[in-house]
Amino acid sequence: TRSLCDWSSDVCSSDLLVRLLGHLPTTGGTLVEAIVLIAVPLSALTAWWAAGALTRAVGARLALTVTWALAPSLLSALAIGSWPLLLVHALLPLLALAIGRAIGLPHKVSQASAGAAAAAGLLLLVIGAVQPLLVVLSALALALIAPSVPGRRRRLLWVLIPSLALHAPYLPTYLDRPAQLFAVSGVPPLPMTASATDLFMLWPATPGVIEALNPWVGATAAQLLPALPLLPVLVAALLSPLLAGDAGRAGRLGVLLAAAGLVAALVSRDTMIAVSGDQLVAAPLHGLLSTTLLALMIGAGAAFDALARREAEDSRMRRASTAALAAVVAGVCVVTVAGWSVLLPEQLEVQRSTSGQVPAAAADQGRTEARARVLVLETDTDEGVRASLVVHGGDSIIQQSAVAELRAASPVRSGAAVDEDP
Repeated sequence: TRSLCDWSSDVCSSDLLVRLLGHLPTTGGTLVEAIVLIAVPLSALTAWWAAGALTRAVGARLALTVTWALAPSLLSALAIGSWPLLLVHALLPLLALAIGRAIGLPHKVSQASAGAAAAAGLLLLVIGAVQPLLVVLSALALALIAPSVPGRRRRLLWVLIPSLALHAPYLPTYLDRPAQLFAVSGVPPLPMTASATDLFMLWPATPGVIEALNPWVGATAAQLLPALPLLPVLVAALLSPLLAGDAGRAGRLGVLLAAAGLVAALVSRDTMIAVSGDQLVAAPLHGLLSTTLLALMIGAGAAFDALARREAEDSRMRRASTAALAAVVAGVCVVTVAGWSVLLPEQLEVQRSTSGQVPAAAADQGRTEARARVLVLETDTDEGVRASLVVHGGDSIIQQSAVAELRAASPVRSGAAVDEDP
């Protein structure tokens, strides 16, 4: 198998993600099933660990954990079974935690760890293999952090070195086709409908739960309720830059990174990089919106910690107001968990099937003119018969390449007809 994909060639290798995960001592099916099954609890666990670097208040850590474990980008990726996007979401809090420990957290500057910088580099290696643009956003974050950590800036370079080594052979492709940076490995091109309002609510696609909520709360409330779980984090993040000291610096860093992530998502939504059926499609926005939410949670964590602190000279009014705010945040978390527990199962589109209707087509890779074709006849609901021609068992991840998909999309963007497989 060739290690790179030439732009003018008809033969392409799979993406960077496969080159990394292909070395694991397990089968691909086992890996995918494990990621899909543990995505939510693993995301909750990594968020809990990362939140502990921002605050020791248990209530604040729980609020941040619930927000991350039930984030729109995670639930949307879980609904369609996009395991690379689930993997990115679960690893992002660990990346932030490792970077924080590499430079020394504000209350543990003396414990800055070179090993944490190496761990951050390995985490970014996997995350960037899914979507190269996430490496660019991470580099921007490190550049914003660097002025605040004199004497420890060299460690920030260690975070980037593994990813730079992985992506260096693809640099000519990125320069020739910058849209390649937006591509997501391991996820087949799918039409995604996301309005600007959806993106500002950090939903990578229009929430399907809106239809389920319409009969219960009405159309207007159904449009707003999916944003409710993010409201405490959003408000706290926007107020965090006003805090003093390290908390204010963390808040300003979070807001700047969130703005960069949101701008990148808006640009990605309008950048067509692949062909799906008879239409051009953009890359999935889940990774970019997960990064945006993580940046907001950095600021929110700093604000929650400031509110949770108790001093002897605090007035009774301040204690009462912070207790009331904590009760509101707790109520939002309870409603979020209860609501998604009821609504999420109906939204899932992931099913496991062990039966094979067309063994010849399923076994055939379909990469030559001799590929098998099977005519499948199915009875319809109106007692008719529906026929479909199956060329092969469906593309596997080793047959997908973001470079090849972008190459196929380029002439279509110029007005050429879509070259469909008969």
